[in-house]
Amino acid sequence: MINGPAPTPIGSESALGTALQAVATGAPNAGQAADAFAQQVQQQVQQSAQIKAAAQSGGFTVDPDTASEMIAAYNFALDEWTAGQTDIQLIIRNYPLGTSPQAKVTASWNLQAAQKLQAAYNQLGTVYQDQVDAYRSMITNYQENEANVSDAVRRAGGHA
Repeated sequence: MINGPAPTPIGSESALGTALQAVATGAPNAGQAADAFAQQVQQQVQQSAQIKAAAQSGGFTVDPDTASEMIAAYNFALDEWTAGQTDIQLIIRNYPLGTSPQAKVTASWNLQAAQKLQAAYNQLGTVYQDQVDAYRSMITNYQENEANVSDAVRRAGGHA
C-alpha cells in the first residue's frame, strides 16, 4: 500500500519515439519533437525530485513488497535507458548531408535537435535512479514506522 504521492510514471515512450524518429530522419518537426520530449522529461525530473525528497525526509512510506516491485520496474527502465544510449549516440553524430549550403544548414539544425534530445534523455536516467532511491527510502521509512508502532504497543502492555 502506498501512503503518499502517486509514483512518477515510467517514461515518455511515445514522445521519445517521435523525437528519435524525427531527429534520425531529419524531419522538419525534429526540433519540436525534441522540445516536447524535453518538456515531459523536465516535468518528471521535478516530480521525481519531490518524491525523493519526501521519501528521504520520512514524508511517506510504501510496504516493502510494493516498493520492491517498483524498484524492479525502475531498474528495468534503467536497463532499457542504458541500452537506448547507443541509439542516441548514433543519431547525435553530425552526418554530412552534402556540400550545398542547404545541406550544411540542415545538418547543423539536425545536430542541435539531437543534442536537445540527448540532454533530455540523460535527465530521464536521473529520474529513474531518483525513483529507485526514493523507493528504497520508503522501505526504510515503513520498517521504522512498523518498529515504532510495535514498540509503542509493547510499552502499552499489548503484544506486537
